[in-house]
Amino acid sequence: MGFLDFFRPVPSLDADGVRRYLLEHDPEQFHLLDVRQPKEYQQGHLPGALLMPLDQIQERLGELDPARTTITYCAAGPRSRAAAAILRNAGFAKVSNMAGGIRAWEGGTATGDPATQMAWFSPQRSPLEHLALAWLLEEGSRAFYAAAAEQFEDLGEANFMRQMAATEEHHKASLASVYRELTGEFPQPAFPRSFLGSEDESILVEGGLPLDELLDWMRDKSARVIIEFAMGMEANAFDHYLLLRRHLKENKSREIFALLAEEEQAHLRTLSQHLERFLEGN
Repeated sequence: MGFLDFFRPVPSLDADGVRRYLLEHDPEQFHLLDVRQPKEYQQGHLPGALLMPLDQIQERLGELDPARTTITYCAAGPRSRAAAAILRNAGFAKVSNMAGGIRAWEGGTATGDPATQMAWFSPQRSPLEHLALAWLLEEGSRAFYAAAAEQFEDLGEANFMRQMAATEEHHKASLASVYRELTGEFPQPAFPRSFLGSEDESILVEGGLPLDELLDWMRDKSARVIIEFAMGMEANAFDHYLLLRRHLKENKSREIFALLAEEEQAHLRTLSQHLERFLEGN
């Protein structure tokens, strides 16, 4: 079993593919979701797009028809890919992400999305296997924020990233509680890699992307682009905890994962508010 066995690709269309789809289909046959922030939407959006910011999607699922095709887009890809993953795990079978986002639609070069399209978690794994993956990804999130803090010259941005790193650290204690609930034992120091049967020491982030590849990608990226990626990462974690809550039978474990999902959603909203600061400066 490899780490990537936990993930499934999120179906994607390039900008030209989306154009063709919009021209060839009646608007009543599909949903076109703009998952950016309201200020971004006001600055320009695709014709007929419904604004549904990433941090609101889970709460607004009732506004959408799961039988329709749904196309999601954002600025460059990370947020809309996470949105598509949330919809897939919520039972929407016909979902596609517009690769490259509105920047690609406008003919620009997409710089906001590392080379990964793996974000939809396969539910065909045991709760303990998903717990092990969550453990790995929490460490990856913490390391990502810590590295971002070192990259930023602006003290305020660096401190914000350090705060985000600190919030990820305490989640491991919650995951350890679930491990004890499921197994009756304390996790060993080698967990989760020993449990997954992997000797690979790579630190992984959202989509199974190795942290070192992500660090290479973000070396020349602006704070805004990095925040956009972080929003996708937090939404992906939020969705994973919701999946675990649905599939666990033990009430205590379900409660812990419900709490973790709420905290990840709060992180996503914090990042959304932080992104608004960049938008106000435009």
